[in-house]
Amino acid sequence: MDTSFRIALGALVVAILLVRTPPQLRSLETTERQRLESRWNIALRSVAGLVGIALLLAYLWKPRTIAWAALPIPGAIRWLGVAIGVSGIAGLMWVHRELGRNFSGTLEVQKDQVLVTSGPYHWVRHPMYTAMLLIVFSFFLVSANWLIGAVWIGSLAAVVMSRLRREDAAMEVRFGAQYRTWAAHTGRLLPRLR
Repeated sequence: MDTSFRIALGALVVAILLVRTPPQLRSLETTERQRLESRWNIALRSVAGLVGIALLLAYLWKPRTIAWAALPIPGAIRWLGVAIGVSGIAGLMWVHRELGRNFSGTLEVQKDQVLVTSGPYHWVRHPMYTAMLLIVFSFFLVSANWLIGAVWIGSLAAVVMSRLRREDAAMEVRFGAQYRTWAAHTGRLLPRLR
């Protein structure tokens, strides 16, 4: 049965790559931008990503190498993890469609950037982070491995926490009152209840 979960997790990883790579490559074409993220933060994010990818590859191809970190998560919960991952990927696709050329893999403001308030941005200011959190949580559930969960969830949570305030501040500087009005009616990671 673990083979089924390894196949499902491999499919989730491939789907993420297919969704994420084209916008990432397009964002490199943008020339006029103000980078707001330190090189140190980018380096730490890159190292954490490489460690996380190495763990996923170990689970997919040599699961015995990290079997010592396995958890007894029931199969139904692991399949729920697959559904959570699929919903996160669908959310990520929606986010990328709405952002278009406004997407950047690093924290920066582009010269021709516009304030996107459609799609998931109608309710949430940072739906990409929400989608990514769902995806990395699914990595933990599907793999049933606490080490994979700790690395992916921990590193993404650290990135999100380090970027939220700076990103909100940069957008407020760039868009002023338009941003403040929109932010007053949206939640950061989840829709406001009122």
